[in-house]
Amino acid sequence: MGTEKYQNGELKQFVDFLFLIRKSESDAYNRKASDYLEKLVKDSRAEALSTQLHGVFFTQSLTNAGINSNRGFFPELRQRVKYRILPPVNEDNFFSHVVLQLFSGKEGYLLFERLSDANWERLTHIITTNPATGLSLKEQLENAIIILTHQFVSIGIDPYLVKKLPSADDTDSPFFQLNMRINEYIKRTASVSPGELMMDLDVCDETFEYLTKNRATIGISLHLTFLIRRAEQHSRRIKLLLRLHGSPSGVERGPLLRELAVSIIKGELYSNSLLYFISENTGLLANRIANQTSSKGEHYIGFTKHENKKLLFSAMGGGCVVVFLVYIKHFIHQLHLPLLPEGILFGLNYGLGFVFMHFTHLTLATKQPAMTASYIAESIEQKGLGKESRKELSVILAQIVRSQFISLIGNLLMVLPLCFLSAWILMKQTWLHAFTHEEALGYLESNHPLLSGSLLYAVFTGIFLTLAGLITGYYDNKVVFSSIPKRVMRHPVLKRIMKPAFLEKFADSVSINLGAVVGNLCLGMFLGLAGNFGKFMGIPFDIRHVTISAGNFAIAVSQGYGFALLFVATVFLGVILIGLINIISSFMFSFLIACRSRYLTTRQTWLVLGSLLAYILKNPRILIFRKDKVDL
Repeated sequence: MGTEKYQNGELKQFVDFLFLIRKSESDAYNRKASDYLEKLVKDSRAEALSTQLHGVFFTQSLTNAGINSNRGFFPELRQRVKYRILPPVNEDNFFSHVVLQLFSGKEGYLLFERLSDANWERLTHIITTNPATGLSLKEQLENAIIILTHQFVSIGIDPYLVKKLPSADDTDSPFFQLNMRINEYIKRTASVSPGELMMDLDVCDETFEYLTKNRATIGISLHLTFLIRRAEQHSRRIKLLLRLHGSPSGVERGPLLRELAVSIIKGELYSNSLLYFISENTGLLANRIANQTSSKGEHYIGFTKHENKKLLFSAMGGGCVVVFLVYIKHFIHQLHLPLLPEGILFGLNYGLGFVFMHFTHLTLATKQPAMTASYIAESIEQKGLGKESRKELSVILAQIVRSQFISLIGNLLMVLPLCFLSAWILMKQTWLHAFTHEEALGYLESNHPLLSGSLLYAVFTGIFLTLAGLITGYYDNKVVFSSIPKRVMRHPVLKRIMKPAFLEKFADSVSINLGAVVGNLCLGMFLGLAGNFGKFMGIPFDIRHVTISAGNFAIAVSQGYGFALLFVATVFLGVILIGLINIISSFMFSFLIACRSRYLTTRQTWLVLGSLLAYILKNPRILIFRKDKVDL
């Protein structure tokens, strides 16, 4: 069966016609498609189209297209990379090959998705004009149901899943029951209805729903995410095939065939797409990671006057720590080490300082957005997107803005005067300058909004802040999923060298703090290595963090080198802009990821954010006057 049969046949002509009218409005699109199909029947070309599909092997597409393979996430990813470089070759009579001959772009499935139920009824009638084609489709449909069921059962008793749910492979497992009844239904050895099989499938689905709903206590991993997603895809496809198999021809069958055709065509067209595969299979993991950060996000928001006051003092304490980090970083720079060891020492300086802030409950303003954005997304998931819900969410967003402003002020209230005074006193008492004239000028120019790329570098910092938040959530999730506290408690060496009470406290501390420690160390290394990496690569890549920039600015100004007032004022404005960009970019990146983890589309995400900001602009007083906490 050659390629020319599909490139020049009736089916290809129909697809090409739909492509030509694709820009028409929905009603006009379906009216033109209806006229084409009626003309096809009138001109006695319907049987030619039906005969063209006779002999096509659909089973592989029915069982594979749009469904994850059993290879696992990373092997599947590698396979897709290889297929993007050198695409696979299917047999000429495979439906996957037919799809590639019919459609030139990945969005081709939309041509069939736009067809109305009435047009699908006509198309179904045309496809089954040849009795042999209809019989072949029915046989392949039954084969696909059996194959998919066997695959679904193997997922349900996968050892990786059974570890989290030991009852899944019991002898009375619903998966074994489903497998038996599906075989009885297809072979007609017992009286089983599609409705009863749907109920059996629902019972099996409850296993995966339990894992999803209890991910906070069970934890989640990329492989388990992949298994759950694969199980959902199998269950959805089996239900669709059962409805199609058990439905009468005509009006009821048309919409089902449309759903199936669109699903497998889209699956075939995206079979080698890397971004689509990653997007489809990481949402649940992103949800779990975002949930971990959102559970901590509330601690970064001041809902009452007392909480805001506490947040201010915490931020002032964090500012004091940053003063030491600024000086230590400058002293490391004075060692004139090679770029790599210098960058590592910069990173350790920042990372250990951030870890110290965590254990002493001090606040770094720019770390808040990555946590609070997930908190907003979780609120969206709980409250929905109704008008009243958006008002409450706008109030929460206003509280977040106010809290972050308070934290930023708290940091700068300590960093600016302490750095200035300490450097000035050092100069007056010992005649030693913390910065030479060249160093002071260099630090000021590096934060100048016009003479440097400081504002762009502030965006890079926002990306690193977001990544650090995700890393924190990832390791918090790993603590739960991998049962790390229990493993620490049962570690043979630790049991010998620690008393039981101390070991228990140590395990609890690991459970609570591991994510934060790893996230803070990673953030420190990101910030410390970025500038040296840019120098090594010879590219304009660096970071600008508001507290570090403010400290360098204050020390440089205190040295009395007589810089022009306008120049100094412009640099100070640049430092403030760096802080705003740090916070806004970090919040935006985190918010987009958090909304993606809730399966909101990009359009929905921007609409939500726009409506929240619009409400705040209409009611600016909520940025200042809000004393009661909004219960979630």
